[in-house]
Amino acid sequence: MNLLVLNTGSFSVKFALFKNNSKDRILYGKVDRIGLSDSKFAVNGKEIAIKSENYKQALNLIISEIEKRNLSFDAIAHRVVHGGDLNKPRLINDKSEKIINKYSEFAPLHNPPA
Repeated sequence: MNLLVLNTGSFSVKFALFKNNSKDRILYGKVDRIGLSDSKFAVNGKEIAIKSENYKQALNLIISEIEKRNLSFDAIAHRVVHGGDLNKPRLINDKSEKIINKYSEFAPLHNPPA
């Protein structure tokens, strides 16, 4: 099972794709300066200038890169800066999303895009 790990917020999306429940990274990088004129996309240390106006475009870039390399993932994990009592891994559902939104005032650059 390949796992895609995301960390969204503060004008960037960082990502890593891990192979078969291990610590072995297949792919890693980030989309940086989202919404600014000088956005950048880095994959495995190689950086290119791109245009990423919002987080949706940034995530689409990441998914496209994964697909372009004939890779896939079976699950996604996402880091949340402040989730109240959400202090261990869990599935995102309406209840957990409401809790994350509730605590957005404590992490305004990270929680809303997460």
